[in-house]
Amino acid sequence: QDVIDDSFGGITGFVPSDMGVAARQLRPDMIYSILMGNPTMRDSVALFHADHGNLNTSSAIGGSSLEAARKNMRIQTENGRNLNIMPKFLMVPPTLEDTADVLLSSRLLITGENATKPENNPNYNKGLVIVTDARLENGVTDPTDATGGTVHAGSTTTWFLLSTANNHTIEVGYLRGSGRVPQIRSFVLDRGQWGLGWDVKMDIGAKALDWLGMAKCTA
Repeated sequence: QDVIDDSFGGITGFVPSDMGVAARQLRPDMIYSILMGNPTMRDSVALFHADHGNLNTSSAIGGSSLEAARKNMRIQTENGRNLNIMPKFLMVPPTLEDTADVLLSSRLLITGENATKPENNPNYNKGLVIVTDARLENGVTDPTDATGGTVHAGSTTTWFLLSTANNHTIEVGYLRGSGRVPQIRSFVLDRGQWGLGWDVKMDIGAKALDWLGMAKCTA
């Protein structure tokens, strides 16, 4: 009865709010699960694969590896047609955030044999936006796995390049009329049970549509 009357304070206010905050994690969890889970695509090849020209190995983040990844995306073709896809987002784990910031924001870098002579930075002013998320480093549990057993491990050295949505990367869809927000319902327990209950519903789906505008780089 104390629970129903909220005599402890904060139950009817904080619990639904906390559940809504948790539900908002569903969308990024789904997206990062796709990126890190490397699903099989329509051609029976993994999303990031040498056959797709979007898996760059031995590519610890740095000036030359970033240049190579940008170039590889730029020269992607489809049915003999040059696509000229330009990456827009540089996605890195938190450990690489500062390194990525230096690579994109510095006009000059000290590289090569002469450690005192700055050289032009080809990655400067290329319009890349840094995106960092702890899931890339800590890993993420796939929310679409009903058993909750699929966990995609993170990495402190793996990074990604993604183009804009116009190039069919990962698409997120919602049920029309849902407002793209979770719906929370409350109810009072009965039939010998005392207390309050809540459930949350969110109609959402995510899918990797194509591989041409995405690249994975591993050290």
